[in-house]
Amino acid sequence: MPSILPRIKSPTVFDRKLRRGLLATLTLCASVTMADAVASSPVPSAGERGAEPQSKAGMDFTVLPDDEKQERSLRDNDYQLDFAHPHECKVRGGINNTMAKLHAGEPVAVAYLGGSITQAEGGWRSRTTDWLRRRYPKAVIKEINAGLSGTGADLGVARLEKDVLAYRPDLLFVEFVVNGGDGGHKDGYLKGVEGIIRKTLKANPTTDICFVYTVADWHLQGLLAEPPALSSHVVTKEKLADHYQIPTINLGCQIAVLLKQERLAFKSANPVPGKIVFSSDGVHPNNDGAQLNAGAVVRALLKMEAAAAPSEPKELPVPVDPENWENAKLVDLKDVKMKTEGDWQWYEMDPDAEGYSADFPEQGRNLERIKLHFPRLLGTKTPGSSLTVRFRGSVLGFFDVGGPFAGQLKVSVDGGDPFNVSRFQKYSSGLRHQYFLLPRMEEGIHSVKLTLDENPPDKSAASDFADDPGKYQRNEAYLGAILLEGELLSLE
Repeated sequence: MPSILPRIKSPTVFDRKLRRGLLATLTLCASVTMADAVASSPVPSAGERGAEPQSKAGMDFTVLPDDEKQERSLRDNDYQLDFAHPHECKVRGGINNTMAKLHAGEPVAVAYLGGSITQAEGGWRSRTTDWLRRRYPKAVIKEINAGLSGTGADLGVARLEKDVLAYRPDLLFVEFVVNGGDGGHKDGYLKGVEGIIRKTLKANPTTDICFVYTVADWHLQGLLAEPPALSSHVVTKEKLADHYQIPTINLGCQIAVLLKQERLAFKSANPVPGKIVFSSDGVHPNNDGAQLNAGAVVRALLKMEAAAAPSEPKELPVPVDPENWENAKLVDLKDVKMKTEGDWQWYEMDPDAEGYSADFPEQGRNLERIKLHFPRLLGTKTPGSSLTVRFRGSVLGFFDVGGPFAGQLKVSVDGGDPFNVSRFQKYSSGLRHQYFLLPRMEEGIHSVKLTLDENPPDKSAASDFADDPGKYQRNEAYLGAILLEGELLSLE
């Protein structure tokens, strides 16, 4: 069995000289369970990791053999393996297929699906992959980073084929707790998460799935309550985990213990004497916060390793919700039979594509990321320009690009009275991917018409609006794909 803490260099930002330390015993036990609160809107993209370690008197997680104290900070190879909490990991059916392959030294593909906390480099995802590679050096481990900031399970279920299943994962971690994602639909979160489960197991019954519960500052009240209060997101995931025997990892247990012992500051832009600082913004973990999260995942993986049984394909039970979104899909607008009126223009975003649009109207630091998710965009700068699609089903939405230029769409379903859908968000000071679902329709054939409204939305909530109001005067729309649970039809 390989060493849990191998003597190699860490790939992260803290000091990485030879490890001489041994883990000190950390026996922090409390009856606290993870709780989260439903986020009212998607969070902005992940912030960067803290560049410097923070001094924390009384937080020694490593002790040198000669009792010389290292700098008091979480080491990047420390996973606090002595921490134990009964609710941190529920093994259920485990990840037996993955464990069998890891121990046999076979290739293993590990996918991570979630929002910005999952997407962030140096966060729990990359640290988990790094640990797996150290723990199982004979296995060739491929990481699939399907984290996408500001998005939830409603988009995740639609992009699953392209971003995850195309790579045939052996293990799929599913986050989507800080960003839930219900699309504004009743039980939409359950429908999206269950759709992810069923799509994955239909594609490959041997794929292991594991839920991960992340934490943000709006979760803390429930996290610290007596007894702790579980939000609808975690309750929903627990219900699905029980039904499909999916293991869960609760990143909030150790956080709650440290908060109650006044040894952790969850949100602070500056170091706090005697405490670990988890994040600067209350959402995206810094280096120490990411290491706490990774520690919880590692402890859970070791628990699942110890409980591993012979691997068998999973039988797919009846769904919890028969109307779950297991048939959701994301369709490039180029492949949609639609009717356009007015002034629309295609923008080829792939630099290698014929007709590449080097002059896309909005530049900026997120342009390269936009190109990854949108091979092409259909845009208009002319109010009154419209687009009409026809489909059979009940759920339809659009994956689009926002920014300071973003306008307002008027939407009409089956010729009914139009309603407004603003494509501007307070985070739209620069380019950003975004999406929206229309209100649920009765199952059947529907026609949906989008029109760029002549009245732009109020953009005063943007962080730099007062400094540069002029850049927000534009009124444009750029659409990339259709989200739907159903089937697109011809307009004829």
